[in-house]
Amino acid sequence: MLGQEIGSLETVPSVNHFKRVTFSVDGIDIAATSQKRNFNKEKVNLAVRQALGLWSAVAPVDFQSPIVGEKAAIRIHFVKDGNKSEEVGLTGGSILNGGIAIISMDCDNQLFIDRFLEADQFPGNPSFDLIGFLGHEVGHALGLDHIPGGLMQASLNTGVLRRLFPPDIREVQKLHGALHLATTAKANLADTAQLIDASPGIVLQKGTFGLVVFGPMETKTLLDVLVPAKGLVANALRLKYTTVTANVFVNQVETFDGLIPIQRFAVSSRSSIDAGLAGKRSNLQFGFVPRRPMRNDMLVRIEIHFTKKDGHPASDFGVVQVDEVSVETIS
Repeated sequence: MLGQEIGSLETVPSVNHFKRVTFSVDGIDIAATSQKRNFNKEKVNLAVRQALGLWSAVAPVDFQSPIVGEKAAIRIHFVKDGNKSEEVGLTGGSILNGGIAIISMDCDNQLFIDRFLEADQFPGNPSFDLIGFLGHEVGHALGLDHIPGGLMQASLNTGVLRRLFPPDIREVQKLHGALHLATTAKANLADTAQLIDASPGIVLQKGTFGLVVFGPMETKTLLDVLVPAKGLVANALRLKYTTVTANVFVNQVETFDGLIPIQRFAVSSRSSIDAGLAGKRSNLQFGFVPRRPMRNDMLVRIEIHFTKKDGHPASDFGVVQVDEVSVETIS
């Protein structure tokens, strides 16, 4: 690639040199116990890595833990003192010109990671997406100001927002450069897809269109797909799918190097009741933190639920179509 376009008149050169960005996290215990039974340490760590990966997927920054005696450039603090802040997250400073960025996330607010499956809620209080809000603050730590029309817009709502938009990508690449991507390894869905631990009645259909998974209400399954990424350096995972009915919930995605776990991602994706007859199309990108040299092909495991939970007056069956599972790699 010669670069990634960021506007009609300009491009940012792609680079092979990665900027090492050290980060530290404290208050994991505070965050893990702040949301009744909804959170635990594993889920909070998942949220941190997924928020960082939003940015490393599109820019040549390499998030790493500091070595002994080294001070982190980005310092994430989860805090809770019994008083809700007006801001879910606040960031002071940025890493530009050798600076330090301090991110404070207020766990006195109601937060979610798996919005539709977390049992304990706080009635009457607004609920905020921890991954999206933390990703917003990481953007500030990288030097971005508020940008209309993206994750970096001045005001985020209470919905699920775990992706970057063209304005976000344009600005982070202006500051840090664009990635020099190599091949994109795509799974052969018809040959490798299979259902694991499927509830009774769930069916997998394969064809030139990709995959279709459907089943009755209050059921779930894991969908396994193999991506031919052996010998490559995995930069980001791509998922393209359509929730055809409004009662489909795509939850977590796990990735493995052969049988060795790599990283988990919380998708928290569901089509709305007004998505129309064609359903809701999703094109998601998840950056790996750290990037992963693959010793084996990558196993991607997608968790799918068919449920009327959350009050959707949908039909008595659910349908999701998977169009592509692929891994972006770097040279």
